[in-house]
Amino acid sequence: SALFDVGDHVAVASASYPCYRNVLAALGCAPVHVAINSAFKLTARELHAEIERRARAQLKPLRGVVLSTPSNPTGAVLSASELHVLVELCERSGTFLIIDEIYRGLTFESFDTAYHEPSSESDVSDTAAAPSAALYVARGSPVV
Repeated sequence: SALFDVGDHVAVASASYPCYRNVLAALGCAPVHVAINSAFKLTARELHAEIERRARAQLKPLRGVVLSTPSNPTGAVLSASELHVLVELCERSGTFLIIDEIYRGLTFESFDTAYHEPSSESDVSDTAAAPSAALYVARGSPVV
C-alpha cells in the first residue's frame, strides 16, 4: 500500500466500520483496537493513551489511525476542535491519520470537516475524482 507496510500497527476505533480492520489485515497490517469514549468517539485523548501505553510496554508504535466522522456505526461526529487536536497529535507522533467522511451527507445537522477547499490544480482533480468518497490523509504537513 502507499502508506503502510506489512507488519505496521494501525489504530481503529473499537466501534468502527468492520471493513477498516479487514482491509488492514488483508494488507498485512495489524489492526489495533482503541477504546472509544463515552460519547462513542475516538479522540486525541484515547489515541494518546494508546500511543503512551504502547511506548511504556515497548510495543511497536502506531503507524497510522483510520477513523470515520460521522462514525459508522455509532453516528458520532468529531468537532472542529477534536479534529484539530487529533491532527496535531498525529503530526507530533509521526502517525498517519486517515479520516473517512463518506457519511458526511447523512447527518441531520451540519458538522465540522477535515475537508479543505482545493488550493492547487492537483487538489481539484483529486477532489473531483471522488467527491462522494471523502477521504483525507494527514501526516505532518501538508494535509492531502
